[in-house]
Amino acid sequence: MESKREATRLALINGFKSLMMDFPFEKITIKMITDEAGYIRPTFYNYFYDKYEVLEWVFKTDVEDYVNVYMDNGDFYKGLLTMFEKIEENKEFYIRALKIKGQNAFTEIIRRHIYENFSRLYDALNLNTKRRTRRKEILDKDLLCRYYANGLVFMVKTWAEEKSEISPREWTEKYCVLIDVPVVDVMKRDYNEKLIKKKMSKHIDAKI
Repeated sequence: MESKREATRLALINGFKSLMMDFPFEKITIKMITDEAGYIRPTFYNYFYDKYEVLEWVFKTDVEDYVNVYMDNGDFYKGLLTMFEKIEENKEFYIRALKIKGQNAFTEIIRRHIYENFSRLYDALNLNTKRRTRRKEILDKDLLCRYYANGLVFMVKTWAEEKSEISPREWTEKYCVLIDVPVVDVMKRDYNEKLIKKKMSKHIDAKI
């Protein structure tokens, strides 16, 4: 029974994704989604509240579920690369989705999910730490996760809309420079690209 429910949910999601290739998000109706998936309109509400929730499920099933496998293990670099790889698999969809504006803009949806990714990473890396927690730290968990989530959303949006063909690996390297190298050194272009790539390889390639 559960597998049938999941099959129906997936059909609705795929129907929505197909429509996004031909219509602006604002023009897509619930009936269009159910017609595309081969169901009647009331079926939709057994699975989703509205089309914004479908949009969120697309990111969850396309990207987040894969990324979380690595974040839960504290494997940030592999999780980061996986995120860009999964977005690239449906890059045209994400280019269109990122154009959605307003309170439920797609950037806000992925910001919430990426925040959760960093939260999982934080918990994984500090699960067995023996470092004594100070009464008041300069950077608490929420501030860290919000800061890195905002920066990564910007990188995702910029990469998805980039006209030139930059691979997920190259874009991951760009992001790693930004987070691993002090800002003054980045501004002065005083960093070693080979060391950045070597560090990435140590965390990524050994685990493939």
